[in-house]
Amino acid sequence: MRRLISILFTVCLLLCGCSEKEEIVQYDLAIVDTDMSEMCEYLNGFENENYTVMETEFSSGHIDTIISDLKTYSEGLNSITLYSKNTTEETAQKFIDFVKTKELPVTFAFSNISTDILNSYDKAFCITTNYTHAAEITAEKIKALWADGTIIDADDNMIFTFASVKKEELSADMQAFFDTLIAGIELYGVPMQINSDISPDEVVSGESLVALNEANEALIVVDKSAASYISQYTPYSNGIEIITFTENCENSLADSSFVLHCFLDYTKYKQAADEIVENFNNRQYPLIDISFPVIDRTIFIPATV
Repeated sequence: MRRLISILFTVCLLLCGCSEKEEIVQYDLAIVDTDMSEMCEYLNGFENENYTVMETEFSSGHIDTIISDLKTYSEGLNSITLYSKNTTEETAQKFIDFVKTKELPVTFAFSNISTDILNSYDKAFCITTNYTHAAEITAEKIKALWADGTIIDADDNMIFTFASVKKEELSADMQAFFDTLIAGIELYGVPMQINSDISPDEVVSGESLVALNEANEALIVVDKSAASYISQYTPYSNGIEIITFTENCENSLADSSFVLHCFLDYTKYKQAADEIVENFNNRQYPLIDISFPVIDRTIFIPATV
């Protein structure tokens, strides 16, 4: 919050110090949830006088204070993009009510905002990912790899035996991915057997992935910190031994030959947000020229396998 006040105060001083002939500096504001430290670090690399990044908790108290401060120090504000998986419908509506008075675009990244909320303002947009689709394309890839023998079958029993490494309570998005993936593998006709569910804490605290693979021919890893310990894993075959889903600004598992990796690239969220603002600045409909699939007021960032 101190950072926000400092930013707004600095902007205010700059504006007050301008002569009548000087133009007001236009800036785009990115508000990033403290839960998304990787995204915040990435966005910080783009900060300049025209692009401001603010990190904050997405609680109602913090949001109310931010909006109150923006009402006071809003001169020069060109757009707002919120990067958070915790943006509630109430929070979205508060920002929409604010930007309506300024005729500025507002974009909600990483959150699924209802059509009713988005349709309440013609410059409100959403950027999200269809986790069910991500799971479906991963299951389809597993089918193809299993058919050509690329996924390991150490005991040659023609059964895809695996354990899952995941937290007991996943986010709604990650749970949707995992459930759809398992259902998709079965739907595609791959004979499978789930041996166990393993907590990521067990892996981090000392239980190695190699030891886990002694009882399971493969591991399905759905864990935010997966890349850190998978990078230390030594494969025991020439095939796929680990299937995983991760999200970040960099795909650190891209070159792992033993990993089938479904990856969600956070940098594409900023790209989509930038394209919205560019269209707006060019006096075009903000979704007229976008690099990703668009349905109604929502841009979908696809995962890659």
